[in-house]
This record gives sequence, C-alpha cells and structure tokens, in this order.
Amino acid sequence: MIWMMKLLHLTMIAIWSGGLVALPFLLFQRRSLTGEDLHRLHRLVRALYVSILSPAAFVAIASGTALVFLRGTFVEWFSIKLSSWAFWRPCMSAWGFWSCRFSMPMGTSARQARCP
Repeated sequence: MIWMMKLLHLTMIAIWSGGLVALPFLLFQRRSLTGEDLHRLHRLVRALYVSILSPAAFVAIASGTALVFLRGTFVEWFSIKLSSWAFWRPCMSAWGFWSCRFSMPMGTSARQARCP
C-alpha cells in the first residue's frame, strides 16, 4: 500500500514539475505568433495547465499528505523538507511571474497579456 502511494506521489510530482518547467518555454513562443496561431497556443497552454498540471499538483499534495500519516513521518528531516518547500514556493511563483513578463510581445502591458 505504501509503495503504491509513494509511486503515485513521485509520478505526480514528476508530471507537475515537468509541466512547470515546460510552461515558460511554451509561453515564450507568444512573441512570434499572431492571430489564430496565438489563440491555438493559448488554448494548448490553458488545457495543459487546467487538465494536467493542476490535477497532478492536487494529487501530489494529497498523496504526500497521506504518506505523512501512513508512515508516521514526524521527524527532524521532515520539518526541514517542509521548510524548504516554504522557501521554494515563492521562488516558483516569481519564476512564473517573470516568465509571463518575458513572453509578452513588445509594447504589450501586463494587463493586456493577463499576467498576474
């Protein structure tokens, strides 16, 4: 039971982080596209985020939380791990923010591009 939960957790983390790494590169392609090609890219990125990355993130967090209670992992290293995640979360948000900013066409404001 525990090994299946670990496998699920690691698989979902791999999907989630792979998608987060690929997302800025997909958004960077916006600079050279216009019209229908731009809309097609937006639909692809949105579908990727909504139908794959967000559910993978939810399952990764839920399975990680389940593993904490299944294994009784209340030791020092686990506190360090959670503290490191508390540090990396704002870094990942900043990465997404700046990726969106750099992928905007020249002369486009953040409001027009719908960046956070």
